[in-house]
Amino acid sequence: MSKSILNAKKPVNHGIVLIADRTFAEYEDNDLNGPYLEKIPNSYFEEVYDGLRLITPRVHHYNTPKELIDNIKRHSRDVVFTIYGGENSRNRMALIPSICESYELKYVGADTYARVVCQDKYISKEYAKSFGLNSPKSIIARTFDDKKRIKLLKLPVVVKPLLEGSSIGINSASLAYSHQEAQIRFEVLLESFHQPILIEEFIPGREVNCCISGSKNEVIVSEVVETFAKDNSQYFDNHLYTAEDKQNQIESFDQRIITEEIGEEIHNSLKTLFIALDKMDYMRIDGKYYNGNFTLLELTPDAYLGYDSAFFLSACHNGLEYEDMLRLLINNALDYYHNPYSNG
Repeated sequence: MSKSILNAKKPVNHGIVLIADRTFAEYEDNDLNGPYLEKIPNSYFEEVYDGLRLITPRVHHYNTPKELIDNIKRHSRDVVFTIYGGENSRNRMALIPSICESYELKYVGADTYARVVCQDKYISKEYAKSFGLNSPKSIIARTFDDKKRIKLLKLPVVVKPLLEGSSIGINSASLAYSHQEAQIRFEVLLESFHQPILIEEFIPGREVNCCISGSKNEVIVSEVVETFAKDNSQYFDNHLYTAEDKQNQIESFDQRIITEEIGEEIHNSLKTLFIALDKMDYMRIDGKYYNGNFTLLELTPDAYLGYDSAFFLSACHNGLEYEDMLRLLINNALDYYHNPYSNG
């Protein structure tokens, strides 16, 4: 029996603490151009919570890091599972692992270092270069005077916040075909988000995600998933994958496994990057695939795990049910803590 099946079926003899800033609002009800898309809609919360309850009846939910701290003494033997999105802080994705390490709690997912590296789109792409992965030529603009540097880039360009995820700040206006359009979009985002703005050359091609789970010693599951427009196979040659697109995922877009189409050298580079980040347990690597080449766009350690996610599609492709996928991620984390040579 493969290790993926073993870890997906092995009992979890711990209580689970789920950290999720549940909003009771669906994804489409949020401001698609605002800073709150990473907060957890009720439908997603219920999918994860119900899945964890199939693993163990001892599931506790807290909405914020403060609630976790206030109740921390109750959970010294439990495992923390976070889908916390947070808001209005560049450190928000690192809060839960930092708390867990401070109180010596086991937790699922990337550690503080890995989350900080992945949160900054520029740093993550520089990091990925050492693994032979290409990324778009880009600049970081921090002040209004920096906008003139946009002319150093080849058009069209993509303009987006440096420190956000979940397509926050990205809509159709983010793809600019003139330097003037790019400068206008840059000014809007700088005023809205009060953080550096990344401007990068647009890369055409297929929208792909590499979904990886495992440990620092071994990749257990790794599949490449393509998101595609149902009525236009070349949609992403001249469009971004925006929050509006994700809202219309069921109606207009679909996903499929294309692992066998990706060259072995590219796939091995993606897996090597995952292993090098050490305490990860699972992550999604987002990019574009064009003419046999992969271009990195983003590292996502807090990958969406809903029923309609690329991650669950990858799990299904490996014969796993939804609760099996969650159990696999938890046991990956527990394996990390059992490894005497880990940095945790």
